[in-house]
Amino acid sequence: MSEDFLTKGIENDRYLKAVKLINQFEDIVPKEIRKIFDDFVKESNLFIGNGSPDRRPNPTKYSGTLATHRIDYTMSQVEINKENPENLKLSVGLEFVKPAKQDEDVTSGETLSYVYYKVKDSTVENYEKVCGLTKNSDIRFGEGMWNNAPGIFYIPIENREDFRNGLKILREHFSKFGDEFGVEPK
Repeated sequence: MSEDFLTKGIENDRYLKAVKLINQFEDIVPKEIRKIFDDFVKESNLFIGNGSPDRRPNPTKYSGTLATHRIDYTMSQVEINKENPENLKLSVGLEFVKPAKQDEDVTSGETLSYVYYKVKDSTVENYEKVCGLTKNSDIRFGEGMWNNAPGIFYIPIENREDFRNGLKILREHFSKFGDEFGVEPK
């Protein structure tokens, strides 16, 4: 960092303007996810409660992600083959990663941004079954960066329209295949 960088950051309120933009972005993302998923969650028998935001805008350098913004919805389905099974969680979000993390080539920059969903604590078998049933070519399958799901379903995005459309496609996909994850509680 140079003296000039620090001086301009102070003189022109660059730092404060950047913080304000970051805060606005972090407020808007969960609201947009909720606009698309909350009604579905309330109407479906696959969920318990309303979901809670889980922001990870500045993950550690060891996580594989550059930033993650997500909402976790508690599912009524539970883990398979557990003596004391816990409820699965549907995690829906926006993630930024290095393209190589998902074996993607990105021409628009050094970052791959995508909307995604994953089912936390699901089995590899359930994930692979849904991958095999998926016919939508917009949906890609990838590695979960947080190691709490066997994989993710994602759609690369470049703008607000992609963000919203991608979330709608993922909602529709989960509405078809959500009951393939876990089992009903006893």
